[in-house]
Amino acid sequence: QITLPPPRVKSGSAAANRRKELIGKAIEDLALKYNTSDALLWDERSPQYLARRWIIHDDIRQVAADHPLLLQRYVMAVLYYSMNGDSDWDATQMFWLSMLHECDWLELD
Repeated sequence: QITLPPPRVKSGSAAANRRKELIGKAIEDLALKYNTSDALLWDERSPQYLARRWIIHDDIRQVAADHPLLLQRYVMAVLYYSMNGDSDWDATQMFWLSMLHECDWLELD
């Protein structure tokens, strides 16, 4: 069953800026917990940066910073970018980085 995402937060609004800040902090905490270099979060070519940017700006699902699936969604996006998914895969056929639950991306259940 597909659930619709919440309404998108208007870019540049106070709510969008707060969401960006909270998600950035959650991802930074994850990196710290698993000894990931903080530099990877700011290197515009790294999978970690690309996944973070996608979660904050492009993920149509607009998962909240305190949502239990935020970090799972982020990790799956890191995997996608780590394997050159943005250039080597037909993401529309496999539903990667879609509004679907990440377990439904390429039927990962």
